[in-house]
Amino acid sequence: MQISSSLGTSIVTEVKKIIHEDLTFMDKSCRIIACTDEKRIGDFHEASRKMLDEGLKELTVPDDDTYQGTRSGINLTLEIEGQVVGVVGITGNEEEVSRYGQVVKKMTEILLLDDYLKEQKSRARNTRNRFVQEWVFGEAHKINQEFFNLGLTMDIDISRARRVLVASASANQRESNYVVSQAVIDSIERVIEKILQEDPQNLSLINGSKFVWLVTDRPYERILELVSLIRREVFTSCGVHLKVGADSLCTSAEQVRDGYRRAEKALWGSRHST
Repeated sequence: MQISSSLGTSIVTEVKKIIHEDLTFMDKSCRIIACTDEKRIGDFHEASRKMLDEGLKELTVPDDDTYQGTRSGINLTLEIEGQVVGVVGITGNEEEVSRYGQVVKKMTEILLLDDYLKEQKSRARNTRNRFVQEWVFGEAHKINQEFFNLGLTMDIDISRARRVLVASASANQRESNYVVSQAVIDSIERVIEKILQEDPQNLSLINGSKFVWLVTDRPYERILELVSLIRREVFTSCGVHLKVGADSLCTSAEQVRDGYRRAEKALWGSRHST
C-alpha cells in the first residue's frame, strides 16, 4: 500500500486535533511525508529506517541527536492486513507522549484501513464496469466460456436472461437536449444503483450521457413498475426527469448488444414523441 502525502497530512491533522501533540508520518522509504511541522516534510527519518530494518514495532528516541532527522519522542510501525506500511512518530518528552502511543497507532491504522478499503472498492467497481462495457459494446464472438468465467469472479452470471433499458435525463417531460452535469450524473447513478440492488444480478453502467441497465428478466408489468420507481426516485432526489427505452425482448448473453440497440431505438422514439 502506497501512502500519499495528502493522505498522511490528513491523518496527522485529524489525530493532532485529539492528542494535541506534534506528529510525523513516514512511508516505507523512511522519508517524512507528513508532519505538523511542515519544514520537516521530505527529510530522511533514520529512526524509522532502524525500525523497518530490524522489525521493531516501537522505538523510543531520548533526544533530537540520536538519529538523523528524528526528534525525541516515540515511533510506532503501522500495519494494514499484516503488512507494515509506514511509521508514525509522536514528538515530545518520552514520559508525556508514550501514553499516547497505542492510541495514535490504532487511530492512524483505522484511518489508513478506511482509505485502503475505499480504494479497493473503487478498483473493484471500475473492473466490474469495464467488464459490463465490454459485454454490451464489445464484439459478440468474445462472449465465450472464458468471458463467462471472468464474470463469475465478479459475481456476474452472464447466462442469466436479462432485459436491457436505456435512459437519458431531461429538465422536463418534453426537453430532449438537456446537458447533464457530472455531479447530477453521479447523483442519478447512486439512486439507480440503490434501487437495482433488489437483485444482485441487475447491472448498470453509463455510456456518455445515457444510463444503461441490464435487469434480470421479469414480466413486462414488473419492468414498468421498476422504471416508474426509478423515474420517481430520480426526480425526487435529483430534480430531473428520465426518458427510458426498454428492449421488448429478453436477451441471452450473446444478444445483449442487440438488446441495447433496440432499447436505444425505443428511447429515441420516446424522446421525440409528443
